[in-house]
Amino acid sequence: MEFISTKFPVKPIRYIKFHGLRHSIGTLLLEGETNVDSILKVIQERLGHSRKSTTEDIYVHVTKKAKKLAAVKFDKFNRKKTDDEQSTTKLKRVK
Repeated sequence: MEFISTKFPVKPIRYIKFHGLRHSIGTLLLEGETNVDSILKVIQERLGHSRKSTTEDIYVHVTKKAKKLAAVKFDKFNRKKTDDEQSTTKLKRVK
């Protein structure tokens, strides 16, 4: 038993109230989704809220991962737009 405790030290688990899990599940379910309206409706029903605004305003939080995914999507969109503009400029020069 001593070998296990020295090779695999146990890190203390942060205390979280049960209600905090409701916030976590709402946030994790939303993370990475592209169809936000439909997933918000599902999360609203799972959490038992009568209004979607309660879910959206109080229980769903923006994570670092969600921000990063949004930045990647924006970068792809911006890069494509820039490539399209360059192609259009090249076509104009050829004419």
